[in-house]
Amino acid sequence: MQLKRVFYILLCSLSLMGLASCLRGNNTDDIIPSTDAQIIAFSLSHDSVAVLATTRFSIDQVENKIYNYDSLPYLCQVRPRVIVNYTSGSGVSTLMTKTGNDTVWVKAGDSLDISNALNNGMLLKVFAPNGSTNKEYTFKINIHQVDPDSMQYEQIGVENFLLQGDNKTVKFKNQYFTYVKDEEISVYQSSDLKNWESAATNLPANTVIEGIEAMENGLCAYTETGELFISSNAISWTEISSQYENWDRYRLISVLGYLPTSATQDEGLAVVAEKNQSRIFAFLPSLFSKNATPYAIVEGDTVSSDFPLSGFSTINKKSLTINQIMLIGGSPSIPLVNVDALPVWITENGYYWVKLSDSPQGSLPSIEGGSAFVYNNELYFMGGTTILGTYNEEIYSSINGLVWNTKASKAQPPKEFTPRKNASIVVDNEGVYFYIVGGQNKSPLADIWKVVMNAQTFKK
Repeated sequence: MQLKRVFYILLCSLSLMGLASCLRGNNTDDIIPSTDAQIIAFSLSHDSVAVLATTRFSIDQVENKIYNYDSLPYLCQVRPRVIVNYTSGSGVSTLMTKTGNDTVWVKAGDSLDISNALNNGMLLKVFAPNGSTNKEYTFKINIHQVDPDSMQYEQIGVENFLLQGDNKTVKFKNQYFTYVKDEEISVYQSSDLKNWESAATNLPANTVIEGIEAMENGLCAYTETGELFISSNAISWTEISSQYENWDRYRLISVLGYLPTSATQDEGLAVVAEKNQSRIFAFLPSLFSKNATPYAIVEGDTVSSDFPLSGFSTINKKSLTINQIMLIGGSPSIPLVNVDALPVWITENGYYWVKLSDSPQGSLPSIEGGSAFVYNNELYFMGGTTILGTYNEEIYSSINGLVWNTKASKAQPPKEFTPRKNASIVVDNEGVYFYIVGGQNKSPLADIWKVVMNAQTFKK
């Protein structure tokens, strides 16, 4: 009985073994090695080159190229041998590279000499699991060859009309307009700041030239006697003073800047006006509105003695969804002495202004006739004269307008650039270049400069 039981167990075991053998035989016959030789992921690493860990490599399956779209930092030192990690479409492909007469087979995680990839590029050949299908890639590591933070200055022209008198250049609808004040106002138009055409304009001779302002739908200007003008084409101008309620009770002293339309108010101008022998902040709304007139002037605070009324520069910026005007530099209504720095002022509605800081720490020096503008997602300030009468030769930048820093020497103007005040600075539509037009250094200057930060050209 016992012998019969042992025989039964042995018979079952042999049957199971036979079945397993059959199953294995069938699987072997059905397996077809993959022909996928594509690389679908690629990375490098090295303990001494931390930037490689975050470097993303693009894989162009059409042009058969592997490269880093965002170049490694300027002067980055990449070691010749690094760890290569890759994933193929099949998951088990083998990579081969050839340097000279030497052929090297590489598995994911192996060390590889990438010296050629730092120069002209190196060939990577990937073999699919079937052993015959392969695909070749050119592998290249891009490193910035120029310092991205350096600025390049190029004088692109000298225009004699800039010598005729005080002038202001603005950009409107992809065109540049330069207004020159001599015995009358002249205007010159250009699409590239190299080729200019003159045009006749009806702006009065007593227009405050530095107060000409470009807006969304047109331009505005005001006169020494307080009349306000607007234009939709930068050539023909219309006086709109009468469109404001009780205008005769006010005298326009200065236009501080323009606020675009927002969710809380119409577009309009932030101004300083005189009423009852007192100077107040005010907002003039609806410059190009089709709504019925007259418009109501919105009054604000009394102007403090340290608020500048001339020689300042303004920029428009947006904080979240709120439009703002930032006013930088200039001369206060009552001259101050022993001032190392003037605060930056800011408004969100045009009639209430706030100092960003009273502390000279991190502030701009006291400068009149400087130029502020937005470039490379930063606030920039350059030019002007100090309270000692010397010309400011530095460029300053700030992220928020509260703390300012002097730009490194590689961003400063070259020796052949004449320091100046009252220059016009305009930025092109793409934000790649900015232009410095004219200005004064004892006498008017007629040169035009094109400036670019190297990093901006990488985006083109």
